[in-house]
Amino acid sequence: MGSIEKAVLKATDPKLKGDNWQYILDVCDLVSEDPEDGGKEAMELVESRLSQRDANVILRALSLITSLAENCGSRLQQLIASKDFTSKLYGLIKGKSVHVTVKMEVAKVVKQLSLSFKSDPSLKYMNDLYVKISKNYPQLLQDDQPNVPGKYEMSYQSKVKEDKDLEEALRLSLLSHQEQEKQKQLKEEQTEAPSTSTMTSVAPTVPQIPQQQVQQRQQSPPLASAAPPKRVKALYDLASNEPDELAFKKGDIIVVLEQVYRDWWRGSLRGSIGIFPLNYVTPVAEPTQQELWQEQAKEEELLAQKRKVDQLYHKMTESNSRGEDPTQDPNINELYGSVTPLRPEVAKLIGKHARKREELLSLRQVLANAEATYNQLLDRATNVYANPLSIQPPPRSNQRPSSDHIMPYPQ
Repeated sequence: MGSIEKAVLKATDPKLKGDNWQYILDVCDLVSEDPEDGGKEAMELVESRLSQRDANVILRALSLITSLAENCGSRLQQLIASKDFTSKLYGLIKGKSVHVTVKMEVAKVVKQLSLSFKSDPSLKYMNDLYVKISKNYPQLLQDDQPNVPGKYEMSYQSKVKEDKDLEEALRLSLLSHQEQEKQKQLKEEQTEAPSTSTMTSVAPTVPQIPQQQVQQRQQSPPLASAAPPKRVKALYDLASNEPDELAFKKGDIIVVLEQVYRDWWRGSLRGSIGIFPLNYVTPVAEPTQQELWQEQAKEEELLAQKRKVDQLYHKMTESNSRGEDPTQDPNINELYGSVTPLRPEVAKLIGKHARKREELLSLRQVLANAEATYNQLLDRATNVYANPLSIQPPPRSNQRPSSDHIMPYPQ
């Protein structure tokens, strides 16, 4: 069994009570490594999962389809919007033995994908399927926006696991810091040692525990597996009047900060911080290291064109000062033709850094709030320890109980 097959089966396990975003993103990461062959394998597996009789498996597979389309590039989108696969989805809509909940979920996914693919004519089969469903099964598209879930506290087991994960992370961080300090001290002693014999006498003091901890970390599952994704994409509009909720529009990218309730996360968007329901968003796969390098190289290449922009501005300024028509200068026309195509890329770059600035401002606000809360708790604890008598026990009554409340002495 290959890694993609294992990941798909894990993300569509019938025992799952809901979508596990970490499992879904694991599939997206594996497919992104090889979109051609990995994409075909993933889609074949998804089709087989859609053929299962278990409605839970089909629902998990539909969520996986949405994330693959959003995160794995044009090759996956072509496979998802192919005539064969859209026919498979329509077969679920027409199936007499398929539960109406599954049919409504299929219709919702088709509507979402048709909107995402509308700018690409090569993906028109998905829009054709949406039109067909709208015409023949309009009842499946009524009120397709999910209900906002209740704000239920996380289970005791989830909180205990979160505390254990945090404790383990702190312990490993402390061990790593201690190891770095010991290695630093060892290097200083080796530098000061006058001979090899002295270095030999110092060498045995290197501790062996951190190496064991490294092996334990390699064998144990990553701590982040239980954590929410870093970013999510809004599937629907959410306008809320609640002061603690985050309002957003479909397509917005939200930075996830923490899990607050069982079905709610806290996130930041455009400088605002609030909570939002999980069924209104889908996770966004983080870019790989290679994608980050490519993006950085593209950005550096774009910034290198600044010289041409400055040169064009300088020539146009000189031409205007001499009263000449800039459009008649072949050099200016050539520079203008090479600079104009950069405008959309520059606009994207400005938007990217503007969003990054908003994310950093939101995180700074979260840090400031956490620091203020910590200082308040610290001041309160300091006052309690400094003035222990400030907390007085309740006064004792000097009144003697009435005879009605005195138990008679046994005869």
